[in-house]
Amino acid sequence: MTKKYAYIILFLFSLFGCKPSDNRIDISHEVGCIYGQSSCQLSTQFGELSLGFNTKFLVAETPFEMHLLALPSELTVTSAHMAGEDMYMGKIPLFFKQVSDGGWAAKTMFGSCAQAHMTWRVWLTLESATGETQTVSFTVQSFQSFKAIPEDLL
Repeated sequence: MTKKYAYIILFLFSLFGCKPSDNRIDISHEVGCIYGQSSCQLSTQFGELSLGFNTKFLVAETPFEMHLLALPSELTVTSAHMAGEDMYMGKIPLFFKQVSDGGWAAKTMFGSCAQAHMTWRVWLTLESATGETQTVSFTVQSFQSFKAIPEDLL
């Protein structure tokens, strides 16, 4: 009999312990270029791509959002990832969601490394409405911590 009650209690705890994850992307923040970004605009074979972030600096272990605006708006982000240029940190997948007509955004963050500054390359594979694909990339700089950001940049 007590075994039966134990299973019921465990079942109830599992129901109340679960909640839907908050994977929404907030596009109300100001988005712009960041310090150390190699390009804020990329020319592709399909048109222009504007790149921005919801923060001024990328800091390790601090979540941020990456935003893309594609012109023409029919472009789709089919795959994306970040990889360290200065040090191998593995590939960090980026999962872009469409947030507006031609607008895409992804939430992500990266781990800390021993270097105070690090350069990351972001790879984006785009697909046109006709099925053609192109992979483009740009670099961004990150900081190990907020203390690693030079004072003259603040």
